[in-house]
Amino acid sequence: AGDRVSGRLFKSGKGWAAGFDWVVRKDFSDRWSASARYSYNKTKIDDGDGNGYHPSKFNRPHLGNITLNYELNENWSFGLQYQIASGRPSEAYIIHEDVIPESGLVRYSREITDAYFGRNAYFSTLNFRADYQTQIGGVRVRAFLDIVNALNRSNIDDVDFSEIDGLVDSEGMGIIPQFGLAFEF
Repeated sequence: AGDRVSGRLFKSGKGWAAGFDWVVRKDFSDRWSASARYSYNKTKIDDGDGNGYHPSKFNRPHLGNITLNYELNENWSFGLQYQIASGRPSEAYIIHEDVIPESGLVRYSREITDAYFGRNAYFSTLNFRADYQTQIGGVRVRAFLDIVNALNRSNIDDVDFSEIDGLVDSEGMGIIPQFGLAFEF
């Protein structure tokens, strides 16, 4: 199992996952379509450290989304998606002050009292996508722009602890623009 102090972890654990997906898709016309999806996923792992089974770090049991698609013409298509999911597992902890008193510097430590305490707040995003595709000779060229989390909602996924000031800062995802170019031969 290893430990967090030495930084050595061994791949001696075991685990399992189970779940299902439910999808409904509807074409409203040649240009408009929509889909709704719900996924349930349960993941449990045992690190082999004597603490037994617990949810994996990235486990989000519930995930749902609604997607709306529009094809303007043979070149342009657009998509809008709202997604919501369970928060990731969180930890309970105690912050200790002045843990190295002989050094003359005030330093802090974070003692994790329950590594599998609960869950962070739910995760939700509004995503937008635009695609342009064209044929150039024998090559199909596709360009796309994705704007993930277009409303810039702060989705807390983890915490970052500072040993210097003893503060815990929530880490999460903000707005993420992505773009790409694909060539199909």
